[in-house]
Amino acid sequence: MMHAWYPGPMAPVVAMIRGGMVMGIQKHRRSKMSGATRRAHWKLRGATLVNCPKCHSPMRAHRVCPTCGTYAGRDVMKIEAAEEK
Repeated sequence: MMHAWYPGPMAPVVAMIRGGMVMGIQKHRRSKMSGATRRAHWKLRGATLVNCPKCHSPMRAHRVCPTCGTYAGRDVMKIEAAEEK
């Protein structure tokens, strides 16, 4: 006799016919501490900034400098001066 929670051998086929997802059945409950430890690395990191070799302002690596418009030692964008009010 099978346990009540066991879906049976046709469960994946029935789920696919109905358009549902087939998921695994866990054997052991994961504790709160174990789940929190696993999720401890789900964090955002700040953007890594480097100094522009031309104007020395902080910028993202491997991108055009937003201050002077240079990339890899050559002018790529034309930057207009900001207006003062």
